[in-house]
Amino acid sequence: MSMRISRRKIAKYFVDELMAGKKDVHLQLAAYLIESKRTRELAIIIRDIEYRLALRDQVIADVTSAHELSDATHRQIEKMVRGIKPKAKVYFRNTVDPDVIGGLKVEVMSRVMDSTVKNKLTALKANKV
Repeated sequence: MSMRISRRKIAKYFVDELMAGKKDVHLQLAAYLIESKRTRELAIIIRDIEYRLALRDQVIADVTSAHELSDATHRQIEKMVRGIKPKAKVYFRNTVDPDVIGGLKVEVMSRVMDSTVKNKLTALKANKV
């Protein structure tokens, strides 16, 4: 019988290995989750990993927009993130979604700033009821 490793320990191990420059740590994580039949926990483990990375000033910004972002827009988002976490190195996970019509949705460290046209239209529609 194998011992179950907590999500927090998995996240700590992953981040420690990643910060040490290990290249294939994601493959180890995938193999472990498959072998231990814990693939359903992936989303929450990723959240734990991102939290651990943020403790080490490595922040992931999830950005959704209708079009590819310019370097200037990335710099503005970086500046905004540094208002939350001044020493942060910001990594972007960009999603292009034409359904947002325009504007941006930025998610950083459990904070969400949604200035998309889709969100504004949804809010207007909700108030009109």
